[in-house]
Amino acid sequence: IQAWGEALTELSSLGRDAVTLIAGIRLSLPLSERQNDVVVVSQAAPRRDIRIVLDSRKVFFKTNSARLKPEVLQTLHQVSRHLAENQENWSFIEIAGHADLRGPKDYNDRLSRRRAEAVERAMATADSLDKSRIQLASYGYSRPADPRTTRNAFARNRRVELTFRDVAHPEQLEALLAALSPEPPIAR
Repeated sequence: IQAWGEALTELSSLGRDAVTLIAGIRLSLPLSERQNDVVVVSQAAPRRDIRIVLDSRKVFFKTNSARLKPEVLQTLHQVSRHLAENQENWSFIEIAGHADLRGPKDYNDRLSRRRAEAVERAMATADSLDKSRIQLASYGYSRPADPRTTRNAFARNRRVELTFRDVAHPEQLEALLAALSPEPPIAR
């Protein structure tokens, strides 16, 4: 940050404010503005990413299946309603599907894509949710949650992960997501 300060002294007043704005965004720091050589720091909350692994006991995929259990649909609908009502508090969601290591790679890649699509369809029930802010990813077996070759490991690897980007008020979303995840969401 000291280097930024030294670089800023070389810029014009207009350039200094622009770099301050960029530095605040890139570092996820509260933004500041210069008023008569006094820096005023805004009270904006820092934004961060939140990633959750959906609980394999609740969002369970059987071998070779992308079908969601009916009891999880209600919770996913609740999450999508919250997201639709608070769209200014997040940038986008990545829904990533995963598979276990059994079967050919290309089949597992397609299967993990179908799993991500199943969660996306369940979340797309909120009419006002901006679907263009949902991104799908499929990783097949390339990112195992459990590298062992046991039945339990295979079940843990048949999963979907949600990553919410640039969340402004994570405590609200974390409380809502607690029903879907066996562990607290991971903030980055």
